[in-house]
Amino acid sequence: MSRVAAVKASPESQAAAAGKWCDISYPVASAPAMELPPVVPARPNGSTPAFPRDRWVWLNVWATWCGPCIKEMPMMEQWKAQLQGEGVAFELWYLSVDEEEKVLNNFLQQRPSMATGVSLRLKEFGSLAAWLAKYQIT
Repeated sequence: MSRVAAVKASPESQAAAAGKWCDISYPVASAPAMELPPVVPARPNGSTPAFPRDRWVWLNVWATWCGPCIKEMPMMEQWKAQLQGEGVAFELWYLSVDEEEKVLNNFLQQRPSMATGVSLRLKEFGSLAAWLAKYQIT
């Protein structure tokens, strides 16, 4: 399975009214295979597994400074539980694009119920732009 759906965001769009985001999706035949940028676990004892090929993975790209990201995380966990309860082979992964590791660590320590499961962060913040461009997310 190979499909990418992403939300384009910019400082201007973050300030815009909610609901004006657009998805980027590809027909299955032309969808690029999803590959992670260089990442490390977001939590000290976390792991960096390979993408499973036998089920869907929803990769939630988020940041501690993104209010809508924080607000949607509990809803996404409920959605994950519902889909898994319906027998859908599905995983929810989190990828923080925070530039400062210390900020992310503090955030996750203060909110242990956020970004549970597979939770990753960029190994090098400088890799973000090239990774986003690969999927035409600018």
